[in-house]
Amino acid sequence: MLELRKVCKTFPGNVKALQQVDFNLKRGEVHALLGENGAGKTTLMNILFGLYKMDKGSIIIDGKKVKIHSPSDALKLGIGMVQQHFTLVPSFNAVENIALGLSVKDISKVAKRIDEISQRYGLTVNLWTPVWQLSVGERQRIEILKLLYSGARVIILDEPTAVLTPQESDSLFRAIRKMVHQGSSVIFISHKLKEVMDISDRVTVLKNGRNVGTLQRGEFDARKLANMMVGRDIVLRTKKALTNPGSVVLEVEDLSSNNDRDLPCLFNVSLNVRSGEILGIAGVAGNGQKELSECITGLRVPTAGRILFSGTDITKASVSKRIQLGICYIPEDRKGVATCPNLSVGENLYMKSASSLWYSPRVVASHAGQLMKKYAIQAKDHETPVKLLSGGNLQKVVIARELESNPRLIVAEHPTRGLDVGSMEFVYKTLIQARDQGCAVLLIAGDLDEIFTLSDRVAVMYEGRIVGYTEPDASNLEKIGLMMAGAVSETKS
Repeated sequence: MLELRKVCKTFPGNVKALQQVDFNLKRGEVHALLGENGAGKTTLMNILFGLYKMDKGSIIIDGKKVKIHSPSDALKLGIGMVQQHFTLVPSFNAVENIALGLSVKDISKVAKRIDEISQRYGLTVNLWTPVWQLSVGERQRIEILKLLYSGARVIILDEPTAVLTPQESDSLFRAIRKMVHQGSSVIFISHKLKEVMDISDRVTVLKNGRNVGTLQRGEFDARKLANMMVGRDIVLRTKKALTNPGSVVLEVEDLSSNNDRDLPCLFNVSLNVRSGEILGIAGVAGNGQKELSECITGLRVPTAGRILFSGTDITKASVSKRIQLGICYIPEDRKGVATCPNLSVGENLYMKSASSLWYSPRVVASHAGQLMKKYAIQAKDHETPVKLLSGGNLQKVVIARELESNPRLIVAEHPTRGLDVGSMEFVYKTLIQARDQGCAVLLIAGDLDEIFTLSDRVAVMYEGRIVGYTEPDASNLEKIGLMMAGAVSETKS
């Protein structure tokens, strides 16, 4: 049905993103695309969807060579893509968003057709509610409905479950199976090996811009796929020593706060984290987790409540004071918040050591060399701008800088989002090692596998509140999913 042949793409600086890559898609199949950060997955799909122009190679659809210069060209050929960041107008409802850009005279006919498609594939959504009032899962369904309404036969899904509850993920997988059963084809980009094995008919693995193999169902398992991706066995199910938590390091009492639009977003949140334990905060992104972490680290001023650190009230303490006390922060936004993109690896690593290390190029180089070796940071040298690093290496820079300050509390916000399995393994081991050495860890993540693997206790956030606590056990998956959707509330810790 669709073929990409000998595709090459080089970016400025002679960065070879794709080298002679072949990829094919059959009618009525789910074909997963796996690979480390920088392997070329997104670049390849951006070429297919018309966002990038390839240097060499060809695209063949139904036996005919085609040219794709833009997303509109791709859509005309029946190729659509749902990206991680949705392209919907928040004030429009589902029908208006889907009809946007089309020559529509009768909106009721459009709504009827959308309703038929949603019923056929199980993509139920409230058609007349403004998008800003809908859940992330419903917004994603609108994006898929938009493609199906336009007649797309090939649907590219880029990390589609990253922001979904378990129930929403199950619903999405049911819809995907219905789509392929009725003749559509799906390209599924994901770093979650369990999902890939559950949903895929075939899997193609990219490494360093090359296709290192395509396997059919029955030929792959998690170990084999991970080995193809990174060249060695990966252990994400890290065994933790039994925890024996010490004294309370962080205590949050009835904390409330506003968001960036000055609207209430946290409501009477209370929690505590002890030394030698990891408290996982589960929840769909946008339910107050970011604001909670910013209040704890001093980047946001709460409107009510108290924050205690080892019994001392730090609610009004400055960021620098919190750093001195031993609070470190691994933000979700590595490029915009955690690092200065235009500065070098060495300069970014030096930032928290400025008060204890005399600044000189020699000191920065020596300090960076030690940390780059200790944390296996892959870069040309310490003078490389961090903006040129892969997501995994950028996160290693952040973790190295923060953990070398000997923290007593780590606030880690989505620490593995967008990382490949090799980098995820590094982050997991690092956080567990810190916990075993007596550090208190507050882990904020939307990936329940990550929450279950790392956490000693789990709290669930929904609409700015802690709605329940539970043990990090797979048997509690359904209950946690319902809590994340606001359907169940258990406030006892």
